[in-house]
Amino acid sequence: MMDIPKMDAGKGHLELMLLNSRAVESTEDEFFSRLHRRSMPKGLENEFRRMWNETRVCGGQLIHIGRVILEELAGFVESHPYDDSGESMAAGVAAMLEQIPFLEPILGSSAKALAHCGYGKDHFARSDKEELMAQARTSLKQFAVVMHGNKAFFPVLNDMSPDTDSFDEYALDLLAADANPFALDDAVPLTKETKTIVRFLIKVAQAEGAFDDSERQFIRRTVKDRKEAVSDMHLDELAAEVSQATLEAVLGPTEGMTDVFKEHLIFLAVITVTSDRVVDVAEKKILSEALSLLGISRKRYSEIAREAMLARKASQEEGFLSPETRLLVKYLIKMGRAEASFDVTEKLFIRRVAREEGEHLTEDVFQELIKEVWDQSTSTVLAEAENYPREYKEKLLLMGMLMAAADKSVNLWEKRILVDTMTQLGVSKERYGEIAQEAHARITK
Repeated sequence: MMDIPKMDAGKGHLELMLLNSRAVESTEDEFFSRLHRRSMPKGLENEFRRMWNETRVCGGQLIHIGRVILEELAGFVESHPYDDSGESMAAGVAAMLEQIPFLEPILGSSAKALAHCGYGKDHFARSDKEELMAQARTSLKQFAVVMHGNKAFFPVLNDMSPDTDSFDEYALDLLAADANPFALDDAVPLTKETKTIVRFLIKVAQAEGAFDDSERQFIRRTVKDRKEAVSDMHLDELAAEVSQATLEAVLGPTEGMTDVFKEHLIFLAVITVTSDRVVDVAEKKILSEALSLLGISRKRYSEIAREAMLARKASQEEGFLSPETRLLVKYLIKMGRAEASFDVTEKLFIRRVAREEGEHLTEDVFQELIKEVWDQSTSTVLAEAENYPREYKEKLLLMGMLMAAADKSVNLWEKRILVDTMTQLGVSKERYGEIAQEAHARITK
């Protein structure tokens, strides 16, 4: 194996995030159309589609590692238009495994599929293929450097046992060091429309001179409803950016957007300014300016504002919990129930998680869920998760681990619930180990 230069872990993680952001720009159909144009060998598509869905949590961030790897392979194949695509793919996979052996759990089955198509080790042992292998090593060397900078997040599989004694007993201060231990850096860039919404709502919130927790919570909830995510770090960056921009510049991207979208901006702005239950002169002024820039009449504004206030009232009465967050809260209550007592530390942890989801957990709803879950089995609670995507199931397991450590120790009953969760949600032993490592990293941070 050629020498791989070392890269600082922080820089390596940033580089991996950049690769991830590029990889998620393409849809699955768009990506495989590229491979079909290069005459992808038969028998590889199913394997590559499996890899497409491979994800890992690295440094608190969801990385679509399968897509990142496939993008690197596709780039190498496309840079060799006159070579057989199967040979180029096989050379790329072989070079990756040679230079990044800890990716074998992800790439190993692809190498076998290529060998089945006639592109195995013997094929590349031939002298006329040495040049292609040398080119693959050189082309993918920088990717290898980046991955070695993130090696800690791809441990050897043998070290990732889900046995009940593998999740160590902790005696650590979980929440004191970081005011926001569950903020995730954004795995996927915001779409143009969502970014416009976020920037505008921040500008509106800043009108009174502060950008407080209730306004942040509403913005995160709004982004979540659009099936996207924004971290506190990103909100801070956007807030700093927007504070120096004029309202006209913030609303500039709305040019060419529909009237429905523009009215939705005002609808959300009204809810934002009322999130702290006080609407001051500065907030009224910025709403008035926005109406003018967006071409919305005062009469229509009155109708939108009324709809917004009714929506806010209804959401508060309902406890502001989406089905996903409701199930997450129920599961964490079940985890807390594993203790002899369900104490204030665990309740504070659950409230914190709900806030980080951008939702409002009222005391009435909390007590209702505690009563509902109290005597239920773990399997009953988790039955609702059956139709949710894999990422959500893994998130449940991760939050369960953090919940178990909320009181600074993890007991045998909590470990058993975690292993039961792994089994019921269909999480592999290897993936369990990676999630446990991520939980440990967050706790010790």
